[in-house]
Amino acid sequence: MTRTAAIATDLAVGVVAGLAASFAMNQFQSLWAKAVPMPEGATAAEEAADAVSEEVSGAPVRASQKGTADGVVHYATGALIGAVYGLAAGVLPAITLGGGLFFSAAVWLLGDELAVPALRLGP
Repeated sequence: MTRTAAIATDLAVGVVAGLAASFAMNQFQSLWAKAVPMPEGATAAEEAADAVSEEVSGAPVRASQKGTADGVVHYATGALIGAVYGLAAGVLPAITLGGGLFFSAAVWLLGDELAVPALRLGP
């Protein structure tokens, strides 16, 4: 396999894995929300969609489009993170230690716990 083909394969596999992980996360959150009362309010993905929409069009996402915008941002983020993981794993196999557990923990810490509050997309 050529280097270009290997990179393309790593990228494609990463994107598909990121989309699958996003789907799994949605399913888990749906089940969790039924078992545990969740606070009302916009999700970080909805807030991010509003921020992008306001930057591009000067207006937030219409209420009727909030669910779609949330999904687009959620799945795009998952695909991007998966692509980074796929590319990084091809170059630095150590990143796959623990089946990607350490990478996932870093994404959670940097994304959910640091970036989301810093960007005021959620608490």
